[in-house]
Amino acid sequence: MTRSLTVAFAVLFLLTSLRAEESGKALLSKVDVHSNFMDVDFSGEYTLTQSKPGEGLSTTKAVVFRRDRRSQYLILLVEPVEDRGKGYLLMEGGIWLYDPRDRRFTFTSSQDAFRNTNARNSDFAPSNLAGQYRIVSSSKEKLGVFDCDRLELEAATKDAPFPKKTIWVSTSDSALRMSKEFSLSGQLLRTVAYQYQRYQGRDVPSKVVIIDDLRKKLIGGQEQKESTTIVIVKPSLEVLPTELFTKEYLERIGK
Repeated sequence: MTRSLTVAFAVLFLLTSLRAEESGKALLSKVDVHSNFMDVDFSGEYTLTQSKPGEGLSTTKAVVFRRDRRSQYLILLVEPVEDRGKGYLLMEGGIWLYDPRDRRFTFTSSQDAFRNTNARNSDFAPSNLAGQYRIVSSSKEKLGVFDCDRLELEAATKDAPFPKKTIWVSTSDSALRMSKEFSLSGQLLRTVAYQYQRYQGRDVPSKVVIIDDLRKKLIGGQEQKESTTIVIVKPSLEVLPTELFTKEYLERIGK
């Protein structure tokens, strides 16, 4: 009898864990659906303003084209002038940087910093929280005016951008509002806040603020951190030419 009860409890525990895992994946999938554009193409003009304590501001402008259903993007640099024509191409799981001056493609990692800012190349790729993370715990929390689910995540795959994350998701629309990203040891690496604009009946990104919790200086006796603010204007959901997402296109416009 004791052995039968032990087996029954083990089976019940396993079933409960599986249901919790399935529920967690469903919730993270909703966040991915809100963040991604699987049924349409997306493009917009991005302005990245980098703030370094004691060094002032620097600006990079780019046009970003996304085809999330195929995990593709093209980032064309517009400013500064000396970088005009350079491009980042995500295709077939790899990211290539093209420099028209020497007409050469260089492979770069999704984990690399984008143009020496606090953004990473992976920040422009489709969200894959459901595939890369599992929910460890959850709670309800107010974030500004938003009622949110606070979700503690840990990486489920090696390709997850960070080993651990805490995210705040608004319960009304499954929009990602804030993310804190940690090392395996639990050290805070970045804090990222998201804002959206309504366009053609759906939410599209309007502003992303990335605070680097490692890069900081004491200025006037106060700790100041590096940050990058990304402002997105002129969003479009129009169909994009397939040739945009090819090396040949970058070579042609770079001539």
